[in-house]
Amino acid sequence: MKDKLVSAAATAVAVFAAVQGSGAAAANVPTTNQNPTYAFTYTAEQQNWMSAVEGDNLEAVFVYAGDVEFYCRGSPTSVDGGGASPEDLACTFEGDSPNAFVYYSDFAKNASAAFKAAGKQVYINFDGRITPKVMSFVPDFSKLSATAISEFANATAAHVCNDPNVDGMAWDVEPFSNNQVSFFSQLDKHITACGKRWGVFAFGESFNEEMWTTGLGQSGFLFDSTYDLDCTAEQLPPNGCQPCQCTPPAVYETVLTEHLASVMALAKQYAKPYMLMVSGSGSTQLYEECTTSTCSGAGGGPVYNATCPYTMADWMEKAVKVFDTAGVKNDPNFEGIGVYGWTTTNGGGFSPVVPPSANLDVLASAGYLPYASPTHDNRVASVPKPVRASQHHDGNKCIVESDIKTCPQHYMVGSPMNVQV
Repeated sequence: MKDKLVSAAATAVAVFAAVQGSGAAAANVPTTNQNPTYAFTYTAEQQNWMSAVEGDNLEAVFVYAGDVEFYCRGSPTSVDGGGASPEDLACTFEGDSPNAFVYYSDFAKNASAAFKAAGKQVYINFDGRITPKVMSFVPDFSKLSATAISEFANATAAHVCNDPNVDGMAWDVEPFSNNQVSFFSQLDKHITACGKRWGVFAFGESFNEEMWTTGLGQSGFLFDSTYDLDCTAEQLPPNGCQPCQCTPPAVYETVLTEHLASVMALAKQYAKPYMLMVSGSGSTQLYEECTTSTCSGAGGGPVYNATCPYTMADWMEKAVKVFDTAGVKNDPNFEGIGVYGWTTTNGGGFSPVVPPSANLDVLASAGYLPYASPTHDNRVASVPKPVRASQHHDGNKCIVESDIKTCPQHYMVGSPMNVQV
């Protein structure tokens, strides 16, 4: 789901890695094992990432279920889609001849079962692309009828509710838009009815009031991206923060501080939970090497930096510093950390494609792995008014699709949908 990009689902399983407090002072000792950190991994047919999850001391995981594909209302427009369907062809998920699909593969189901048997908390993740058109299998939701929206929500929820090995789900069909509220509202009713949870991968500032309230409903949460954030040309001359350009750790710290303040303030305002996704492996602005000649993993555009003079741990240290300063562990709306991402693909060209051990060590040393539990120090940094207003996140506006600076490039590049061939 750019001016801000978050790599999205590959042949993988998303695993949120639980983090545990380890401060030397008594005030920093965790009170209980709460808020697990999830490993966000991409499960492949021959790789379920069980050894990595257990070896890295993670207690929770996001398993990549599959993608979302439409063959109606003009979709797909992807170069790999086989040609666009008629614009006036109605979409249906039901009956003998469906033309729209939410996939949950058999090997993903097997992975979910294996993780559940190992005592892990298991969420599944669905991904897809609305823009850019060269990668899209999903039409704008405004093209879908009320009946299609209802069937869409039901088909998605059925995968979650009908699998006893699954505790919930994440949604990463990008870019997010507030015209999707009706879908999320109906999804929430289904998921709530079966006693499970669901979250939307997006920037918190993107949500309008209706999305925060009606959209997230009773069981939804914000699955917020804390990486590949936007910044101005003044903060990072001459282009601002861009895909395939290294964001220096000092700049990242500044923009993450602003972003997190907004997310925490909005979550408090609407009394909604949130999780935070961190860049454990390479993402579009935080990476050690870009292995593609163009920025194809982010929808196109130039490669500004083929290599970055930083390690993933350098950025993680800044993220942990910002989290600690904001007091997220003791924020009652905070529900854990997600670590992106473990993938068998080339990660959209952004490496490393799995989190280096040194990066996970930063989380563990700071008390964010395997749990990000509240501490005995119950103080939470004062939450200011949002630095970035809700519904004013430019990375979700596609003014000119061919312009890499104005077209949203925020999605997880580990996804099978983003494999370079």
